[in-house]
Amino acid sequence: MEETRVGSIVSSQIGRMGSVSYTDGKFSLPNKERFNIKTDGDEAVELTVVLDKMADGTSVTTKFEPGWNPEIVREIIGGDVTNIKWGY
Repeated sequence: MEETRVGSIVSSQIGRMGSVSYTDGKFSLPNKERFNIKTDGDEAVELTVVLDKMADGTSVTTKFEPGWNPEIVREIIGGDVTNIKWGY
């Protein structure tokens, strides 16, 4: 498999998917599994996320467009969004 410039694995196919549900205002997968975000609505949503290679304790707030987004995410922090999915 190919890697991004920061060493994250590149995959354009989604083989596993589920709904995002927050626990204590955050969402992550077990074992720190990385994932992509799908916005199931018709509008972009704004989320605060920790990307794959970001240092612990850092995050970024950005918009995710409808459909699958290319960002490789480690954690979603908060958000009042119910119409998003995770996948990898």
